[in-house]
Amino acid sequence: MLENATSIDPQLYTVTGGFHLVVTPVQEVQRVATTLYEKLKIKRVAPGHCTSELGFKVLMEQFKDRFDQAGLGQTISLP
Repeated sequence: MLENATSIDPQLYTVTGGFHLVVTPVQEVQRVATTLYEKLKIKRVAPGHCTSELGFKVLMEQFKDRFDQAGLGQTISLP
């Protein structure tokens, strides 16, 4: 879906919501994080609860201070 969105606007900023990585093997979670960061050049991520603890960890390592925890009542600043 994101790759298709880049055909409309190649400068995607934030991806937010559930990444649904709960039962996903670590190698695939790492591939997703790398794709978002390196290939799609996403500036920030804000994953929801179904991303999994592993997903949070891998995305935090990749995005560092550009990682926002999404959840009920959270406010996420956009440019």
